[in-house]
Amino acid sequence: MAYHIARNNQQLGQFDEGAVRQKLSGGEFLATDLCWTEGMTDWQPLGQVVAAAAAAAPLISEVNPYAPPTVQQSYRTEAAVTGAPLATLGQRLGASLLDGVAALVAFLPMIMAMGSSAFVAAAQGNEPTPEQLEPNMGLMAFSGVLFLILLVVNLMWLIKRGQSIGKRIVGTRIVALESDTNPGGVKTVLLRGIVNGIIGAIPLLGAFYSIADVLFIFGKDRRCLHDLLAGTRVVQGQPEQA
Repeated sequence: MAYHIARNNQQLGQFDEGAVRQKLSGGEFLATDLCWTEGMTDWQPLGQVVAAAAAAAPLISEVNPYAPPTVQQSYRTEAAVTGAPLATLGQRLGASLLDGVAALVAFLPMIMAMGSSAFVAAAQGNEPTPEQLEPNMGLMAFSGVLFLILLVVNLMWLIKRGQSIGKRIVGTRIVALESDTNPGGVKTVLLRGIVNGIIGAIPLLGAFYSIADVLFIFGKDRRCLHDLLAGTRVVQGQPEQA
């Protein structure tokens, strides 16, 4: 027989008959505390119920109507993992290409600034002058502004939506492996971006890491090394928030 015990609208837990009697006799439970077990229509004073328990045999209850118990799972469930379909290889590639195009657009003015005048002069068959070899500071500044805007937008969307510009366009998003929820900035920016980039920049080792990072996408769960590093995966669909 199991009893649910409460005092002052606060649950104290579920206890078997022996534990209830022991705590009641020791003063930990009071006769005025409320208790409930299956078969009872309402909560009753503990002292009254225990006194009559010897003549009754209620079934053990697994449900507490006082406040339904909750179970917090700290492990990875299949329902969470399969909650959203994985992004296809085409979507992953498309998002990466679009992010690359966005970066190229931001850097294009800087590339032009480094030798646009000299290129025009050479195309016309003239020898570039020293002035023409100087970088165009206006284009350099414009490129810097574009890069800053691109960086801010990507950071904001990655933190709030789990999406880069490319992922948002193709309709994919980064989610936490355990819950399919937004993994936040630590996983999307720090681990998937910064830490992964630092490892990739290590001489020699970084080259092998970068190749392996890409090849891991062909695994069953399509998780690259940076996904394994951050505990994330990429799924289809837009996040719920706007």
